Amino acid sequence: MFSNPKVLVLLYLAAIVVANLTVAALGPAALYVNAFVLIGLDLSCRDRLHDFWRRQGLGWKMGLLILTGSCLSWLLSPQAGRVASASLVAFALAATADALVYHRLQLRPYLVRSNGSNGVGAMIDSLAFPTLAFGEFSLVTSLLQFVAKFLGGFLWSLLLNQPPRTGPDGSHPIRCSPRSPPDSPASLDGTGPAFEDAATGLSIPGHRPDDPADC
Repeated sequence: MFSNPKVLVLLYLAAIVVANLTVAALGPAALYVNAFVLIGLDLSCRDRLHDFWRRQGLGWKMGLLILTGSCLSWLLSPQAGRVASASLVAFALAATADALVYHRLQLRPYLVRSNGSNGVGAMIDSLAFPTLAFGEFSLVTSLLQFVAKFLGGFLWSLLLNQPPRTGPDGSHPIRCSPRSPPDSPASLDGTGPAFEDAATGLSIPGHRPDDPADC
């Protein structure tokens, strides 16, 4: 299920809409549960979508996804306008930082990439969202939000780190490109080994899969 980008998009949108509406309805009381369950899910879904959309319109697709989530919140509950606006700004900042860090860690195992980038995204979102949504800055609120989002993101990353799908013959879905031997030195200039992810169709130069059955 989590290897389907359409499912990840639906989960992302559902989580951000529910988070915005519950905060609009319940106020700060909903922040910590949302941070742990829903924002952690959004951050981890964003990471998986990053892999699917790499070199396939990542920037505009992610921007449209964030904008869609906030607009849906606004349409479903007009009184959520300020919360939806705060969510749009905070998540735009958090997702941008998350994407940059995730890209920098692209040669690391998935759990390192996901949790490293989630930590940065959670910190930025925790500072920006409560301040914009409620009009005042609280260090304690932001710190507790960060802890909840990071821990929630960690648990979701474990769930999303599922074994990859195998082909009809049971082969591993990430395979070595024939243009270079799998044991040649890894590089990012296209001269080293490249690996193709069958789920996304992407050729990833110099990137070894982090799943057990390497090429």
